[in-house]
Amino acid sequence: MKIFVNGTTAVAGGGVQRTASFIANSITEPFNHDFVYAISPMVMDQIKSLLDISTAKIFELTPSPVYLFAGRNSRKQLLEIERNYKPDLIFTTTSPSYTIFRDSLEAAVVSDPFFTHPNKMALSSYPRLDALKIKIKMLVCQYYFRKIKYFFVQTPTSAAGLAKRLHISPENIFLVSNCHNKIFSQNQFQPQRSASETPLIFVLTHPYYHKNLDIIPAVAALLKKRKIKLRFIMTLPEDHKITPQIYEKIQKLGVTEYIENVKGLTLAECRQWYEKCDAVFLPTLLETFSATYVEAMAMQRPLITTNFDFAKDICADAAEYFEPKNAEAATDAIINVINNQARYQQLVENGLRRLKQFPDPHQQYLLQIKALEECFKKFQSLTNRR
Repeated sequence: MKIFVNGTTAVAGGGVQRTASFIANSITEPFNHDFVYAISPMVMDQIKSLLDISTAKIFELTPSPVYLFAGRNSRKQLLEIERNYKPDLIFTTTSPSYTIFRDSLEAAVVSDPFFTHPNKMALSSYPRLDALKIKIKMLVCQYYFRKIKYFFVQTPTSAAGLAKRLHISPENIFLVSNCHNKIFSQNQFQPQRSASETPLIFVLTHPYYHKNLDIIPAVAALLKKRKIKLRFIMTLPEDHKITPQIYEKIQKLGVTEYIENVKGLTLAECRQWYEKCDAVFLPTLLETFSATYVEAMAMQRPLITTNFDFAKDICADAAEYFEPKNAEAATDAIINVINNQARYQQLVENGLRRLKQFPDPHQQYLLQIKALEECFKKFQSLTNRR
């Protein structure tokens, strides 16, 4: 099968890592398929660090097609690659592709929770103009998705939401779970509580509004009121617009000693902080499949997160849940984990057991290849019937 892998819209975060991982695996283990790749510079940087790509057919397109005007030439190049290569299937690793391909079957990964399973709480966390932009973007997604035949999602919640929104058969949706980077499975340390007298709580996430990070100063204030020593380790980029807002709340509530910002981290640095910290706190209002969930399980750190279906899809009984946007409930949940050794150990053990339900990066690739082959067989069968 001739497969055109479109990774041009993977420009940040997990999408870049997942695209790079798929491409690296497909170069070293193509299973008799013929691959050609169009990717973003961000994906190219990741791939170069993984393997020799001199023999692969790779086109690096910039700027990304996601940009309405600046990306016009990249969209034309995608259509040109389709015309010249004549693929049996196009696999878009981060959708939408912002391109309507002319003649080829397209399968696409959908990972935006605002499209598949939005909630009012998450959307209302954004300023009005930003919320409007999200709504418009989702309409744009709907426009491009109408031409896609098959979809890949990461969770049951995403699959159900996508089928409902697009009015499509669940048979056209393939569930392939996310996974954690292998660096978090290379446990060469003895998993135990940190030696610090002050428990450390790791908050590893990008500061989007729906991550609900502004609850942390309020939780810190409640901990201070209860005379409980603790420190949150946050990863806020200094140049992000939300960061000054959180700093202001920290100062206003007088909880500077409870919160430390270590800014952006490499994967290796993330691992080091997992080792140093006692637990992981995610007050998020909306996710598809946060890698932080499974990373915490692999690093044997208990999770404290919000009580949503999307979280339970991944964590099941391997997390301490609390009512979203409720600082009192979040504080109680943290205390119940940090001050209760039996509960702490139970969550660690549940996490290790739960982790076995998810693929490693290579297993994920095998599942993706199997699903792509099934997409093509289904499409051929439908075509032959006509």
